[in-house]
Amino acid sequence: MLEGEAYFSVASNKEKPFSVKSGNVLTVVTGTEFDIKNRGERISVVVVKGSVNTFSPTKEEVFKLKKGDLLSFDNRVRMPKVQKANLRHYLAWRNDKFSFEHTRLSDVMDEIERYYNIKTSFQSDSLKNITMTGFFGSDSLNKILSVISLTLDIKLKYENRTIFINKN
Repeated sequence: MLEGEAYFSVASNKEKPFSVKSGNVLTVVTGTEFDIKNRGERISVVVVKGSVNTFSPTKEEVFKLKKGDLLSFDNRVRMPKVQKANLRHYLAWRNDKFSFEHTRLSDVMDEIERYYNIKTSFQSDSLKNITMTGFFGSDSLNKILSVISLTLDIKLKYENRTIFINKN
């Protein structure tokens, strides 16, 4: 069972399909490249090369995905969604980069928390819903926080392994 994020490059072999179970989602392939991200309630599958079959949690629905497709499952709303993916965005983590497109600040900070093994504290819930777009290297946490702070006009203070997020 996969938790977290992983990239797979699978050799073609129709007699021996490769499968990955992530949460309650099963992905089966016979030769392709794809990325799976499991963040608890949210699971996504992105196809980089070839195609994959992904089964819904109830196994009633099969999603046949091809290169560039993104399948998102949110267990809170139980509505799978297929859309085109920006592969650069979804694969940035493989090059120690962060890439966000119209992403809620709470989700941005979740990724930063995981990468740097730190915590975040929001002054108010309204700050969590601010959205941002950006592409960052992961070499400097201070640089990332500075860009986010200036871009969103908010205060970010890093102290004792916690980022405090406040209105300006």
